[in-house]
Amino acid sequence: MCEFISWIEKEKELFYLTLEDLKGKRFNEFKKGNLKWIEDLPGHGAILHFYPEADRGVQKECIDFSNPINFPDEIVNAIKMGEFRGIGVCPAILIEPVMAWYDKFEQSKLSEYREIAESAKTKYNKIEQPASVKYEKNIQPAKTKYEKIRQSAWDEYKNIVDPVLDKYMKINMPGWNNIKRLALAEYEKVKQNAWAEYDKVNMPASVEYENIRQPERAEYNRIEQPALAEYEKIKHLAKIEYERAIQATFWDLAVKPENRTKRWK
Repeated sequence: MCEFISWIEKEKELFYLTLEDLKGKRFNEFKKGNLKWIEDLPGHGAILHFYPEADRGVQKECIDFSNPINFPDEIVNAIKMGEFRGIGVCPAILIEPVMAWYDKFEQSKLSEYREIAESAKTKYNKIEQPASVKYEKNIQPAKTKYEKIRQSAWDEYKNIVDPVLDKYMKINMPGWNNIKRLALAEYEKVKQNAWAEYDKVNMPASVEYENIRQPERAEYNRIEQPALAEYEKIKHLAKIEYERAIQATFWDLAVKPENRTKRWK
């Protein structure tokens, strides 16, 4: 996953995302059905979604904000103007006292996000765990029966095939190529016949087991999936609020020259 800042260079033109891109139809398309759009936003994939004409350009990325010479002038100016609000943050451009204050603020917001996410996860676990225990309990007799049949059939297969394979592997004397080819043909024939016998026993047992397991899994999914969706929704909304808070606070600080390091004035 790419980190802030990413850009694409193509034919002397730079492509990157700014606050202006976080509006309108393309942004809504980018977010739709993607609960990880916040994490994806700083990457090249996001840039290509908004600017498909940047395809086949040179993908660049830099996370070292110690010196603006690490970036094209256009991007340096965009940082100073706060145009990356909503895309990412770069606390390293702030002077020490301001950075320390921002770090403290960011940690407090992160703690709030984690508290909400953990509370939602606890609620999910209270629903999922009993459903999982019930599912495992209900399928266990059928699973044990199936595994006993499958293992017995597999042992029988190995008892037939392994001696023939060992015989083939021991044929390694020079000039014994014809004998080895015959032994290989015998091994393949024995293996195919043995596998057919294994399937004859295993397949009906597997079908019987699946006929029991699948309805039980469907019942588990009926309970677990809505709970998971609710947990993911709460966590996602909390992440959005966390990002909004730290982005707004950081860029309100960063656009003021007196808050930036000497190199970034």
